[in-house]
Parts: sequence; C-alpha cells; structure tokens
Amino acid sequence: MTSLLFLPLFSCFSFKKTVKDLRPQVAAKPPCDYCDDQMQYSDVLDYFEVYPEYTADGFDFPVCYPNGIGCKVVNPFGFAYHLGEGWMKNRGNSFGSPIHAIGNGIVKTFMNAGPGWGDVVIITHKLPDGQLINSLYGHFSKVYVKKGDLIKRGQIIGLVGDANRHYEPHLHFEIRDEFFMLIEGGYSRILDGCLDPRKFISAHRKLLPMKRQFQ
Repeated sequence: MTSLLFLPLFSCFSFKKTVKDLRPQVAAKPPCDYCDDQMQYSDVLDYFEVYPEYTADGFDFPVCYPNGIGCKVVNPFGFAYHLGEGWMKNRGNSFGSPIHAIGNGIVKTFMNAGPGWGDVVIITHKLPDGQLINSLYGHFSKVYVKKGDLIKRGQIIGLVGDANRHYEPHLHFEIRDEFFMLIEGGYSRILDGCLDPRKFISAHRKLLPMKRQFQ
C-alpha cells in the first residue's frame, strides 16, 4: 500500500520506528490490464439488478466482528493524510485474524497491488437509495474471495497479514464513495472520495429498504 500505515504499539516491534519508516514507496500507476482485476460499473449495476437481496441492509466492523470490540484503530482516518484506518487486536498478534465483509455486496476488485499493499479486495455495496459505496481491505495473509463473488455482511473474506512483512500485522481499511478511485497511495492531502470508516459504519448499522412509490 503506497505510503501506508501505522505506529507500532507492541513490544515485539521497535518503538523507534515512525510512520514514515513504515510507509512503502509510492508505486507507479497500474498498467492498462489493471481493468482485468476489477468489475466494470455497468456489470456491478447488472448484478444488483439480478440479485437485489445483496443490497446492503446495514454495516458492521471488518475485524472483531460485529462490533469491533477487542480491536482498535492505530492509524485513524485523516491522521497524517491517511485515507483509511489501520485495525489490529488490542492484545496479541493480529496475523491470521479473520477479516469480515462490512456489508452485503459484490467483490469489485481482487488484485495484488504491489509490495506495500499485498493483496487487496474491494467490495461494492449498494445502499437502499441506490448509492454505491466501496469498502477496501488490504494486507491479507489469505484471501477467500474472488472478483464477482456475491458477499453477505459478516462473511469472512480473508485473514489479516503484514503485506509480506512490510508492516506489523493489521488490516488497512477504507470506505470510498468514488467508484472509479484507483488503488494508489494510502495517504493524500486530498481526502475527496474517501469517507471516515468508523463514522460511516456507526451511522449505517441498520438500513431499511426504500419504500416503493405507487402512483
């Protein structure tokens, strides 16, 4: 993950490291075959049309499911221009901990995004009002889903990793309201397209279906 992620908190890691030390170098923009790793916008819409039961009915936290109790955010949204959050256990090693889909949706993207990211999964969620939201998960040790898979809230999509020993084990997690946003740097002075994950989830724990309008 380009320019990522967080301050180490456990004794098995040196407290002398800084955020800058833990950030990988910014990778070049993905090649043109990047599109092979993600679903097209029209295809995503078609899936939700055919499978309306995968419309989001609420959101939960991606680790220590469902309420995030027992886990903590060690690098919050907006800190040092961070575009997401770094999640890990309160105690013990987070490596191999289950990563859960925060809501119903479809796997839009599954790809290896380079040394600083490792494997990345993006799930597109359709809200009852039709808005599309993407949740991004990075630094897997194992991934259990692939592009095009239909996903239910709480489903285990993989296990926490360390991006091939680039970081202390943790989940890098983002929520985006920009469908076409690329996987590039995990930090930016411009936060447009990214939402505060904890605020979004807390505000959308339960969603009611839109009432049909009859004329």
